[in-house]
Amino acid sequence: DETVVNPQSYDAELLGFDLNLPLTDKILVYGEYWIGQNLGQYGSLSGISPSLNREVETTGWWAAAQIGSFGPWTFNGGYLVEDVDDDDIAAGTASTNITENGAWFANVLYQISDAVVFGLEFTQMETEYKGQAATADNNRIQFSAIYNF
Repeated sequence: DETVVNPQSYDAELLGFDLNLPLTDKILVYGEYWIGQNLGQYGSLSGISPSLNREVETTGWWAAAQIGSFGPWTFNGGYLVEDVDDDDIAAGTASTNITENGAWFANVLYQISDAVVFGLEFTQMETEYKGQAATADNNRIQFSAIYNF
């Protein structure tokens, strides 16, 4: 005896545009714009709205700039936002009623050798929820050690 929880099938759709534009030999601007639905399996906020039993539509973009390298130093900064269609989200628990995420970041990388890079990054994130006036904010500083092989 099998129990089918939800026999509905859902479509995932995505259209994206990418930009990689070197302005000089030391400045690179890059980014992406996307629109789609049911993109949760690809790292998006949008997936399925359990209470509304349908795909969630979303639009998002990110842009960043890289400056360097200057000797062993490279600098990066950027901004990203994802805006979910509010009509596809029901007010509910915090994990299912996110309507927008935004973040900006800045980092510095120091290349020790061809294989080893150290980094330090600051990121400020903000999340908006349907039915809630307050936003959730997160400030993060993180260190990275990268080994390229």
